[in-house]
Amino acid sequence: MALIDPITGKPIWYEGDHGEQRDPFRDWIRTNCPTGSEGFVCENLDIVINCYGKLIGRGKNDDGRIKLIEKKINSEMKYAQKRTFELIDSLIKKADPMRKNYRGLYTVSLPLIKNEDDYNNAEFIVTTHPENKKQTMNARKFLAFLKDQDE
Repeated sequence: MALIDPITGKPIWYEGDHGEQRDPFRDWIRTNCPTGSEGFVCENLDIVINCYGKLIGRGKNDDGRIKLIEKKINSEMKYAQKRTFELIDSLIKKADPMRKNYRGLYTVSLPLIKNEDDYNNAEFIVTTHPENKKQTMNARKFLAFLKDQDE
């Protein structure tokens, strides 16, 4: 059973009209703060991957490799979101110029999937930012990408 937001009466995370996850807290902030055209952007990042230890050939206490991933259902990042996330990406790259620990910012676009088993047959379109380089991956290749491994 989902946890219900007492203000909206909807589950804390609920599905929007286009399959996206909706966050009532973020919606509340957006309702009560300036708009993007007024200089205010409120976004959440979908996934942070941290591969570490034996998986990447490092000691268990060594720093891992981080990827930032924004998931999109049949769409791409809009202007304000893209600018915000690419600023974060730029700042992290300056902190790790040799890319030892930071692997980058990616958008993963896929169709709306209702059944978890259907991910095994999905095509994942992975976009590297800010280069905007797109690559289509099957589930096996995508999981290898997440684990920072060659297929």
